Amino acid sequence: METRNEHFIGLDVGTSTVCGCLFDASAEEPVKTVVQSKDDTFTSGNPCFRFQDPDNIVAQAIGVIRELASGCRVAGIGISCQMHGIVYIDGHGNALSPLITWQDGRGDLSYRDGLTYAEHLSKASGEHVYTGEGAVTLFHDTVNGLIPQGTARIATIGDLLAMRLCGTDKPATSPGIARSIGLFDIRSGSFKTALIESLGMDPGLFPDISRGARSAVGQCGLLPDSPPVFCAIGDNQASVLGAYFSCRKSISRGARPVVLNVGTGSQISFVSALPDNIDPSGSVEVRPFADDTCLLVGAPACGGSAYAALADFFSRTAGYFSASRPEDVYPAMEKLLGESLSLEPGEYPSVRTWFSGSRSRKGVYGSFTDVTLANFTPSGLIRGVAEGIIADLLDCFHEINSAFRPAKPPFIIATGGALRRNETFSGMVSERFGLPVQFSAYKEEAALGAAVHSAGYRV
Repeated sequence: METRNEHFIGLDVGTSTVCGCLFDASAEEPVKTVVQSKDDTFTSGNPCFRFQDPDNIVAQAIGVIRELASGCRVAGIGISCQMHGIVYIDGHGNALSPLITWQDGRGDLSYRDGLTYAEHLSKASGEHVYTGEGAVTLFHDTVNGLIPQGTARIATIGDLLAMRLCGTDKPATSPGIARSIGLFDIRSGSFKTALIESLGMDPGLFPDISRGARSAVGQCGLLPDSPPVFCAIGDNQASVLGAYFSCRKSISRGARPVVLNVGTGSQISFVSALPDNIDPSGSVEVRPFADDTCLLVGAPACGGSAYAALADFFSRTAGYFSASRPEDVYPAMEKLLGESLSLEPGEYPSVRTWFSGSRSRKGVYGSFTDVTLANFTPSGLIRGVAEGIIADLLDCFHEINSAFRPAKPPFIIATGGALRRNETFSGMVSERFGLPVQFSAYKEEAALGAAVHSAGYRV
């Protein structure tokens, strides 16, 4: 990455926040962060549908850009966004539908021959696709006549934001985002047109693919210097970029630490050359990253939200027996988790934290087993859930190692609030994985990753 007296803006459009980072290229550090909460997920008709308002999101993002850009010259804008979800747009780039988010469940509805829509697509394509992915949503809506009249394309929220910033009317998506939509050939860098047609969908609705990982959509007319706006990248790719940049002084040449994120969800990501087997069995996914590299990703469906669900359970329970609910139960939970470290397996319940289901096993959900009168305690439940979250990630770790044989990572870069806030939990991660844990120096890794991506940083 070149060093220059310029600033770059990174935007991360997440599920619950819009976050912006102002990056100073000469100092090689972020100098300002803006986070705006957005809790606008809603259902309509069918409770398994999950929507957000794309126009509100774009307006929030523009507000963040204006705030960050005040008083400085902006040389480029990068975008990170929640992957998989789509919005239908017309030929002028206007949204014709809500943003159908990655949490949408229509792909798990029954289709035919005992299969769901997602399972039918998986069987027909020979690749693993899941509900919430854009191709699954489009397939369901094609079959059921739910595509809005006048639809010209589908776009992710990051693609739509880039279009609005530049005043363009056609979405151009990065290979990493295209892979998250589904039915995308990583080797050729294109959507599988013949397969899409055979499934009854219109391949012309899919977005264009950008020429590379760092390709400009156009120029942002909202700012005086009209800086280039780069194609959106996935929040997973952006988080890995931000984490690597944050820990770059600890990474020796050629070394590739593994990035472990535990926030609302959880992910484990290896940086790798593109392997021969790009669609392995199980729950591991190969995602385009940058240039000739990819990410080998394991992503349990629930992750940190399992710990949050337990916190909410404790908070609600306390509220039933006292005048008010406690504002923050996490410090007490961490204290109890620390105290539970003296317990041996069997002295706390065994927990599978598949509370949102399993990506690879249909109809399988979370469970509490081996519960006894002695271990059915708050500290036992906390320890069991923490071990369950780690076990899911460790399963992904072993699956990646078995399928791809990557070089042993020198350490873990830990990201996400669940790890950052809980020293005991991060210590358990280090012990179970047998690797030292280093925290990313910056909390908003995806926004930072989008910013340094626009500045030209490469792993």
